[in-house]
Amino acid sequence: MLYCSSQAIVLDKEEFSESDLFFIFFSQKTGRIKVLAKGARKINAKLKPFLKIGNLVNLELVFKNQYRLLGVELIDSFSSLRKNFEYLFRVISDLGFAKEMIIFTEKDESLWKLLFSYLKVANLLAKKESKENLIVSSLFFKIRFINLLGFLPSFEEFVSLEKIKGGEKKLFLPFWQAKNFSELVKICQKTIKKENLPFLEKKINSYLKKIKKKIYE
Repeated sequence: MLYCSSQAIVLDKEEFSESDLFFIFFSQKTGRIKVLAKGARKINAKLKPFLKIGNLVNLELVFKNQYRLLGVELIDSFSSLRKNFEYLFRVISDLGFAKEMIIFTEKDESLWKLLFSYLKVANLLAKKESKENLIVSSLFFKIRFINLLGFLPSFEEFVSLEKIKGGEKKLFLPFWQAKNFSELVKICQKTIKKENLPFLEKKINSYLKKIKKKIYE
């Protein structure tokens, strides 16, 4: 029997029994893990408020055939994000994307930093009610995520695959050139207009679906 503790981000939850739930975490020490939380489905479960998707928590775990939750401490609920359902829904969807793309269980400091940074940025943008910047940050997060997993093509391969031509190319280039969220937002404020966002989302999400399909083939 192995005991361990680690900071983690709640990615998702799954039903297990009438009273128990499985939670999917990305742990700083162990990467993607699935943890059984006994009694978490009960209305009066003490740990339930701490286990909302997107929370940053400190876990106390025991491992014997599978991970089981012994205790959890809330570090950050990203409160501004939780006050705006539209922003929160997008971030939860992005965390679901991350969960599905990670098909291994091992420590990855780069993925941990990206997930944590995205939650901090999304929380700040929710506070400022900056919807356009959240959209480009969301797309950047997913592109950076698949890049860290080794699935991102070169920019020229991307525009060729998605049949992006001429002046449209410059709309997508910042997502390959920017080093972080702050740099991306500054570039996009100068180069991308509000009316460009639906086109950007359509093309980038189209590519991400193809990548996901390849992984699970």
